[in-house]
Amino acid sequence: MSDLKQALQSPLVVVAYRPNHITLREFYERPIQEVVGKEFTFKGHVRRAKQMFVKLYDGTADTDLQLVFEKKHLPSIKKLSPSTTLYVTGVPRVSEGKQQTFDVDVKTFEIIGPVTEPATFLPAAQKQVSMNTWRDHCSVRAHDPRLAAICRIRDVLWHATHEFMTMKHVLHHDPNIITGADCEGAGEMFIVTRFGDDSIAANIPIVNDSPSVKTDEKTKNVSAETTTTVASVVTDVIRLLHEGKSTDVSKAVQLLEWVKTAKIKWTDDHFANLEPARLSVSSQLGIEKLIGGLGAVYTTGKSYRGEKSDTARHLAEFTHIEAELPFVSFDELMDFMEEYVRFSVKRVLTVCTGDLNLLESSLSPGVLVKLKSFIE
Repeated sequence: MSDLKQALQSPLVVVAYRPNHITLREFYERPIQEVVGKEFTFKGHVRRAKQMFVKLYDGTADTDLQLVFEKKHLPSIKKLSPSTTLYVTGVPRVSEGKQQTFDVDVKTFEIIGPVTEPATFLPAAQKQVSMNTWRDHCSVRAHDPRLAAICRIRDVLWHATHEFMTMKHVLHHDPNIITGADCEGAGEMFIVTRFGDDSIAANIPIVNDSPSVKTDEKTKNVSAETTTTVASVVTDVIRLLHEGKSTDVSKAVQLLEWVKTAKIKWTDDHFANLEPARLSVSSQLGIEKLIGGLGAVYTTGKSYRGEKSDTARHLAEFTHIEAELPFVSFDELMDFMEEYVRFSVKRVLTVCTGDLNLLESSLSPGVLVKLKSFIE
C-alpha cells in the first residue's frame, strides 16, 4: 500500500464535510442496488422540460437525470425554462425507457434560481450557441454541454498527470510565471508592467538622455539615472516654440526627434529591474535549475506566447506540462514523456467515454480515432 493510501485511511484524517445532497457523478457511480428505492436530494439545473419529465444536470456527470413529476405539478413544470436551478427530493427506480438508466419520482422540489427572461438568457436558448458566442459570455458558458465535457476531460487529464508523475517519483514544482528570462527564444513574450495605469501613454517614464540634458556637462554624468516623461518633453517643446528664438526652435526640433526613440525607464516600474518583467513562455529553465538537487522534476504551470495570431493553431495562454529528468539520455526522456502521453490518453478514453462521444458528434469529428492512435 502506498504512503498516500495509508495517509488517507489513517484515523487521524477527519472528514467533516457531509453535503445534504448527492451529485449526479456520485449517484451514477453507485451500484444500482444502492440507489433504487432510496430517497435522494439532487441539486442542479434544468436541461429541458416536457410534460411531466424534466432532465436535470449539475455538471459533474456526462449524463442527465430524468425526473418524473406528478400531474399536479404540471403548471409549475411549464414555467421551468432551461437552466432553471432546482432542489429536488425523490426516489429513483429503473427506467422503462431506453434513453436513460433511472427515473426519479419527485416527492418535493423547490425552484431556487428561476430564469425570468429565457428569451435573452443564453443558456436557455433553444438553438445551439456557437463557441465564439460563448467566449463573450464566460460567466454562463459552463452550461453548454460541449464546454462542460471539455472541462471534465481536462480535470481527468490533470489527475492522470499527477498520478503518473507521483507513480514515477517525479517532484512537482511550478516556477514563477513572471520572469525576466526568455527561455531559448521560445516565442514572443508579454510584458508585465504598472506603467499606463492611468491609461495615459505620455506619463510613462523614459530615460532622460535628451539633447538638452547632454548639453549640460554636470547633468551628463547622471543622465542615465534621471527620469522624464513624454508629457514633460512636450511641455518643454511648447515652451521653446512659444519663446520663438531660433536657438529654442532648434532645441525643440531636437527634442521631438529624440523622443521618437526614447527608452522606457524600467527601473521606475514595479520590479525596478533594468529590463521589463515578462510572462514566461516556458518553465523549462526554472525546473532545470532544480534537478541537480531534487532529482526528477515536472511542472504543470501556465505558459504565454505573445505572437500576433488569430488562428485555431495558436494559444496566447496554455497549461504547459514539462518534465526534466537527471542522468538520462534524450531518447530516454522522450520514452518517458511518450509513456506519460499514452497513460493520460488511455485514462481519458476509459473514463470520459460519454464526453468524448459528445465532442465526436458535435464539435470534433474523428477525435476518438486520433486518441486511439496514440495507444495502439
